[in-house]
Amino acid sequence: MSPRAPVFESVVGSTMRPGDRGTAKLVRDWGDRVVAVRYRYSNSPPTRFTTIELVVASAPWTPTASRSVLVEVRSWEGDLREKIRAAGGRFVLKAMRWRIRYDKAIALGLEDRVSFLIPHASPTPKSSTDAGTRKSLPVQILARNKGKSL
Repeated sequence: MSPRAPVFESVVGSTMRPGDRGTAKLVRDWGDRVVAVRYRYSNSPPTRFTTIELVVASAPWTPTASRSVLVEVRSWEGDLREKIRAAGGRFVLKAMRWRIRYDKAIALGLEDRVSFLIPHASPTPKSSTDAGTRKSLPVQILARNKGKSL
């Protein structure tokens, strides 16, 4: 077993953004590259890990033609809504925007209204080991996150 193994078997107790209480030293050391600071908890042996998420590189990005994007359409733009629907677009209630393929949005002249869909991690545990670890977290962590998925 490698020295890093316990961190992979741990669960996230809290996530903080730069500027939140407890992040000042890490932000001072790493600067604007800090995206998040996390406390992770492991049971074997009982350990708290402090991890940081850093930006290591950035570059311009253009989606492929078949990539889905979100397009903002105002309530009074009924004709535009119908064009998007005819092009295969669907309304996304959570985002309050229309989802459509990037190439079709460009063809409709909507490049200035496009916002990109960014994939995100699933909030559900990736393995049964992760799900079982939640019960053995410190009580204050469970109380603070009651009703939230760890």
